[in-house]
Amino acid sequence: MKAHGSRLLSASTAFLLFLFVTPPAASADEPTDEIVKSEPSKEILNHKEEILQELEKIVESDREDPESEEILKEMVFPDSEMEILVTGGAGFIGSHTVVELLEAGHHVTVIDDCSNTAPPTRAGGIPPSLERVQQIVGPIAAKRLKFVLGDVTDPQDLDFAFGHSKKHAVIHFAGLKAVGESKEKPLS
Repeated sequence: MKAHGSRLLSASTAFLLFLFVTPPAASADEPTDEIVKSEPSKEILNHKEEILQELEKIVESDREDPESEEILKEMVFPDSEMEILVTGGAGFIGSHTVVELLEAGHHVTVIDDCSNTAPPTRAGGIPPSLERVQQIVGPIAAKRLKFVLGDVTDPQDLDFAFGHSKKHAVIHFAGLKAVGESKEKPLS
């Protein structure tokens, strides 16, 4: 492996150790330097985004080495990549699901006609709800999000949403009912 690939591997390893290895609580009688595996603390989780951004910089500087990105991808998201289509993914429940899927390392395509949510503000853009999703998950995970402005009842829109990659799952949230309307007219 080249030197810059080693730098990526070292940074990735440091990131994973930082997240999952913390010193145990020492008793007053027995101070210890022993390190044990534990759940990450809130303080560590607060720094997670900063660390991911630093790793992204390293990956960007190592673009000429195709092995670098694959090393990072395998370390951070081992065997968890699925292609998932989420219909109605720009809505409230759908967008929360999209956050969880992206954070789990999956590739997500959202198809939504934005009839019950704010539409994209520019042609080719994404709805504000999915812009917020990108902010929440950070720049690395946000790259795995695709958006199709389309209607699930239109076969051409669905063909476009399915694209050229095999989808492992479809999560269907598209619907023409809103929460408020459902409470006011539950049977209509």
